[in-house]
Amino acid sequence: MSQNQALKMLTVILLSFFIIAGATQAGPLLLPGSNNESVPFSQGTVVGSTDVSGLSQEEAVASVSEDIAVWKQQSSLKVSYGEEVSVLSPELIEFFPEEAVSTAVDGESNPVQLNVKMGDVITLLKRDFGLPESDVLDPMKVQNEIEQRSAFLESNEITSIPLSNLLSAGSGETLIAEAAGTFTVTAGQQNYLFANESVTLSPGQYYSVLNLSEAIIETSDDYEISDEELSKIATVIHEAVLDTPLTIAERHISTRLPEYASPGKEARVTSSSGNDYKVLNATESEFTVQAESVQGTLYIRVTGPEQPFTFSADISESEVLPFRTIRQYSPFVADGATEVPETGIDGQLIPVERVTLDADSIEIERELLYEDFYPPVHRVEVSSLESPEQQAEDDQDSVDTDGDDTSSGNDSGTGQNGSNNENNDNESVDRNDSDNLTDNHSGSPSENDNTNNPGSDRESSSGEADDDNSQSQQQGRNENGQNRSTDQNRDPK
Repeated sequence: MSQNQALKMLTVILLSFFIIAGATQAGPLLLPGSNNESVPFSQGTVVGSTDVSGLSQEEAVASVSEDIAVWKQQSSLKVSYGEEVSVLSPELIEFFPEEAVSTAVDGESNPVQLNVKMGDVITLLKRDFGLPESDVLDPMKVQNEIEQRSAFLESNEITSIPLSNLLSAGSGETLIAEAAGTFTVTAGQQNYLFANESVTLSPGQYYSVLNLSEAIIETSDDYEISDEELSKIATVIHEAVLDTPLTIAERHISTRLPEYASPGKEARVTSSSGNDYKVLNATESEFTVQAESVQGTLYIRVTGPEQPFTFSADISESEVLPFRTIRQYSPFVADGATEVPETGIDGQLIPVERVTLDADSIEIERELLYEDFYPPVHRVEVSSLESPEQQAEDDQDSVDTDGDDTSSGNDSGTGQNGSNNENNDNESVDRNDSDNLTDNHSGSPSENDNTNNPGSDRESSSGEADDDNSQSQQQGRNENGQNRSTDQNRDPK
């Protein structure tokens, strides 16, 4: 071997040594999820909710473990359905801080590895919500929801997991609710049912009676259906929907409750104004609205996945709004007769609630859906106009029934004059008394006192003066009364 070859061989060996050594030292820093225990984490590295920037692996594990313990003490992870709530104990979740730190990506936010005790969680939820024994809960959905809300040790004091997010999609073949019409299906309604015999509602989709009817018009030239016929179909669909978890998105009613609808279950459709009946599938599962006519009777069925609860509409006692009576008069009504063009109908205020029951038929939620208001129709009575002779007789009857104090002719006039004279005399007396009282109590003390009898004689002198004044006042009253009477007799009026 030549000298040059030996030098080349030595150079290759030295380079290989440095490359291997460098890779050994740099590897943990270059590979994601790995970190040298002695090398601190860089700025912005978070594990769970713990900022481990500048900490070694050992220090980071200690800090993350401490935050996990605090989260377990303060955590309130809940699952809710209406007013019912199930609290998941933190002991149902097992955390692994060492694995979380050792696999943490430097400079990023990393979750904490955990394990959910699914068997215990499913048992707890079924017990708290009264769920049936069948598989209505999806274990994968339950685990994902818990991991998303726990892996970063976030506070769950305000938010909770909706139970509807944990339900299994199911097969969609279970009968949820059904209803039947009380009317005979017409030809137009039959065409609607043929075209919309089965309508599947995916999550987020609507069932619209008016839109489905317009779709038939676009494809059929001889299709005709009235608003009343559409309203009857919508009413039966609405009666079935009330017993399902579907959401009523749009609904209208008439001014009077029609004969084909039960109180609180009417749905009115008006194509000219665009008033529609719409149902929204706000759940995570598919539902199907099936419609068919059997011997002239309309049947509506709603099918879907098996539900953990049952739903029913509760029509509370309606409030009766009494009608009033309106009286009118017309020259076209026979004398003494009364016609009643409107007999009157009481109004109604009907509250409708949706009640949710668990597998044991225990009420777990009650929701007020709406209140139907039907105004009263007032009674109208139209009577004839009274003739002048009848009006005179009524006036005379009114006068005769006023009492004994009312009289006619000169007696009435005399009574009025006598009353006036008596009042005038009283006014005269009152004025004289007022003048005398003013004279006695006005003026200075020296004018009122008797200067000839000072001291104790003042009281007796004052009493004698009062007696004289009383006599003169009485005499004045008599004279005034006689003068007034004489003047009235002389007065030609």
